[in-house]
Amino acid sequence: SRVVILGGSAVFDPAATEGMDWPHRVEERLGEMGHPEAEVLNAGVPGHATFDSLGRFYSQIWTLEPDYVLVYEAWNDIKSFTEISRERPLLWTIGPYDPRADPFQNYMNWVDRLMCLSQTYVKLRNRYFMSRLLPGPEGAARPGERHDVFDDLAMRQYHLNLALLVDGARNIGAVPVLVTQGTLITPATTESDRRRVNYHYQRLSHEGLVRAFRACREEVLRVAREKEVGVVDAAAVLDGRGELFTDHVHLSPEGGQVLSDLVADYLDREFDGRSASRPRRPPGEGREEKVHGTAH
Repeated sequence: SRVVILGGSAVFDPAATEGMDWPHRVEERLGEMGHPEAEVLNAGVPGHATFDSLGRFYSQIWTLEPDYVLVYEAWNDIKSFTEISRERPLLWTIGPYDPRADPFQNYMNWVDRLMCLSQTYVKLRNRYFMSRLLPGPEGAARPGERHDVFDDLAMRQYHLNLALLVDGARNIGAVPVLVTQGTLITPATTESDRRRVNYHYQRLSHEGLVRAFRACREEVLRVAREKEVGVVDAAAVLDGRGELFTDHVHLSPEGGQVLSDLVADYLDREFDGRSASRPRRPPGEGREEKVHGTAH
């Protein structure tokens, strides 16, 4: 069975050493459980939200002919929650990258270029733009007012994206599985753990992020009920456990082990339940080539 796991950097697992990302651990665990034929592809791309995964799914991932498609997404979707409204739908929040607007790659005008002959000016200039753009591992965040609430249209958009991913998986003959995303952010998060959270990406307060994650988990469970698909409620096990996270959503090695065990246990039961049925396609058929861009 070929399993593809879609998501952002929480799936890509940047803190893991080579070959120890949690999707790879799922494959290893399944092999230990008696499924040596299982192949798990880590299709996580840092920064990707559900709408990015949806676009990648129908333009690339389907060609891998997966038997199972897992979706583990929330944090990157929440980044757009305070921007989405009826006056400003999702499309309006997304713009192409314009390198000409990047002050670290281009001068702002001829005066800026002339002043950059001074190293003192360059250092002050860099400090100024660093304070405005807040570069980080998830791209440049822009500081601004933090909010406690967001428009319900944001949740409806998230719900729709998940539903379309489920439908897309079924349309290619794959089995969709939704996974709730774990987070360090809870009402009981300690002050020391809060310092590990980069609030600027979402422009939500801590309380706003708690509401957003709770709402995302509820939407994942609701889509699973409505679409009658399997769900791994990882958030119920991971949430708030500081030793399992390196920051707000990225997992420590211990957290990666917990999540990989949860997913592997679910897939083990799923494989056993389907073992008596006829295979959807002969092993290896149509799988000689892989599409570049998917990390294993």
